[in-house]
Amino acid sequence: MQNALSVLFNGFRHYLYFIILGCFIGSPVRGQDNETCEACHDDDSLTNVRYGIETSLYVTSSHLADSPHDGFSCIDCHTELEGMDEYPHAPRLVLPDCGICHEDQQAVFVEGFFGPLRAKGYTSIPGCADCHGRHEVSWVGHPRQVCGACHADILNDFLLSRHWSTEEGESEVTCVSCHDPHFKMEKGNQSGICEHWSGQQRT
Repeated sequence: MQNALSVLFNGFRHYLYFIILGCFIGSPVRGQDNETCEACHDDDSLTNVRYGIETSLYVTSSHLADSPHDGFSCIDCHTELEGMDEYPHAPRLVLPDCGICHEDQQAVFVEGFFGPLRAKGYTSIPGCADCHGRHEVSWVGHPRQVCGACHADILNDFLLSRHWSTEEGESEVTCVSCHDPHFKMEKGNQSGICEHWSGQQRT
């Protein structure tokens, strides 16, 4: 009688094991929707410290609203997380490759901006996100402070020029009004551009 119960119990245990295993195999892989990411990143106190600088990791779908990436999934840019079902993920992820979608713009940037600076030995070279933003992305970059990191003297001259409105704290004229943002021009004839903006100058 005891042997019969033992055989019955073992049979039931194996049956239950295969049912549970089938549930896991048949379940869709999670971690590919924004809700899974937001389970952690919807915390405005979530931060990371890199090179001694504390950076917020608070990101939700609302950060993408009204941007060119509105409606995107996290894995559209963070492709290495696609199919991942074990969390938390590694603390450092591979940076998104903007060239997956913006191939032409990236090619110009590498040839005319990144490549020449890299060849001169520079290492801290601005990337796409430095001008266009990381999650709250804009089509039009905001390069003034990025350019000023290296060209502080020129930025200071600009802020003291008639192009800059001290009262409003802004200007329609930016670095890229004269300089191609993706192709670095060390010298060039800007006379036509200056004439275009002459009507915007303060007296």
